[in-house]
Amino acid sequence: MMLNKPADLNEKPDDGNVGFFGPGSHLWLNHQYMIRAIGYPVAVIIIATNPVVFEIISSYIKTPKALKERLSITRQYSFAFVFGDKHSALKASNALRIAHQKIKYAISGNLRSPLEPDLMLWVFAALYYTSKKMNELLLMNIPFNEKTYEEYKILGQLYGISEQHLPQTMESFEQYWHKILNEHLVVTEESRAYVNSKLQLSVIDIFLSQRFPAKLRFIFKPVDHFIRIFCIYFVPQQIADAFDLHLSPWQRASMKYILKCVRRIHGVLPKRFTTEKRVRLLGNDEID
Repeated sequence: MMLNKPADLNEKPDDGNVGFFGPGSHLWLNHQYMIRAIGYPVAVIIIATNPVVFEIISSYIKTPKALKERLSITRQYSFAFVFGDKHSALKASNALRIAHQKIKYAISGNLRSPLEPDLMLWVFAALYYTSKKMNELLLMNIPFNEKTYEEYKILGQLYGISEQHLPQTMESFEQYWHKILNEHLVVTEESRAYVNSKLQLSVIDIFLSQRFPAKLRFIFKPVDHFIRIFCIYFVPQQIADAFDLHLSPWQRASMKYILKCVRRIHGVLPKRFTTEKRVRLLGNDEID
């Protein structure tokens, strides 16, 4: 499988190409499983340990509705980057860049932008870690190696990070990640409260209609409880400790058993609708 890596991600490609990845790539195999959606809250927790990124995202993601909208937009861009042809992926990449350009936030008297390379790299690292960990825990038969990392580097560029700012190998990424986790985590009372509030949300608030009957909300309590435990189990231990997120030995043992069961059945888990027709629609007017 050849990756269609262009010299410049902003140059307009010819229509009709498979895209930057294509069938058989790691990203197609990994991202087709809908269970990956439970990794989004994990990424939010990780991202919140960067104080500047936290200040920016918490300024416009304050309510369950705002979080739901942001997750929907993120999934839309992710779908276009991974499954779209080149035209669809580059259109989504440009739209995301324009959206980020509109976001400015004053921190300590300085105007900060989400397009700053170090901030973009931290968000990329959170997304990469989440995908890699999801692969390790649930999708073990999908290879994850240096060739895989090359795909994620292209994905990072589509998200708006220049290639020179990305760690060039898996080893260099692990070195960056290790240094961040052990030397640069910053958790404030505000970010701790923010993360805990998000962990208390119900799947009804995030993924379902807010008109869902109140009397039936109890049905989802076991699911909500599982997602909270999963998120805490999933994040690096340094981040869990920083946010005072802890699991009992019984909860850890239960999660290991559940993950073992999921690994056995993941081949029949629901998948995204990734037909050619659906992908090519992204090149028209779905990403604005």
